[in-house]
Amino acid sequence: MSIFAPPRDRDAWNTIRGYVYQVVIHFLYKSLTPSSAAYRRIVLPFLWIYWSSTFERMRFRFQSPRLIETQLSEAQSLPSDRRAQTIFRAIAYGLDVSLPDNLEQWLNHCHSRLIGS
Repeated sequence: MSIFAPPRDRDAWNTIRGYVYQVVIHFLYKSLTPSSAAYRRIVLPFLWIYWSSTFERMRFRFQSPRLIETQLSEAQSLPSDRRAQTIFRAIAYGLDVSLPDNLEQWLNHCHSRLIGS
């Protein structure tokens, strides 16, 4: 099953995507602190390359592609402790992923300017 090919039950698929997001983000933040060299040199470049290239290849799958493009570009200039949150927030909004409340709060925590708000 591809993340970009939802099954017929959109609500169930959206819930699954939200929890997959939560697991990945939880693992990244619990395993590596945002201030660590590994996080800055490996995790952030990987997130940027993966999501920006996915967005470029499948732009038509995202809602508000110009907004997502702007947010992804802006993420590059943010401090390392806010960059991943900005990338994940932009992608979640663009793919219309419903996130669990605790993940939504974490993504919004460092943002003065939020997507879709």
